[in-house]
Amino acid sequence: MAVVNMSYNEKTIKGMFSMMSTDNYSIDSLTEYCQYKTPQFDIAYKNILDDYREYFNDKLIEIDVDKKFYYSPSYFAYNYYGTPDLDWAVLYFSNITTLYHFNKPKIKILPREKLLELNKIMVENKAIINRSYLSPTRYVEEL
Repeated sequence: MAVVNMSYNEKTIKGMFSMMSTDNYSIDSLTEYCQYKTPQFDIAYKNILDDYREYFNDKLIEIDVDKKFYYSPSYFAYNYYGTPDLDWAVLYFSNITTLYHFNKPKIKILPREKLLELNKIMVENKAIINRSYLSPTRYVEEL
């Protein structure tokens, strides 16, 4: 079963952009924002998935990564999940910080059948994410 964002079905750029806000499988659906130093400078400071890391660690499976996917988590995500949009999930669950380090022969990955659980977390936290985007809290530096 391929996971496809709804915006991919649109025929026009205007239609695609209007549909993008309803796409669930996006890293923006998991990112909280805060204001740093000035009101004009908003930063992403928290990934909601970090609160669920232990839960998902028990669900991850280890798989082999063919060299043709090295340095391209998008290509891997397209091949495994059916969409390149889940490249962030590939990197997140395999504990790889950048595509430049995506060159390991084995990684841990969230199985396709667990994507519904990921989607459920996104839906449950949608109000928190939207609130942080529209009205970010002030960043407090730790002393």
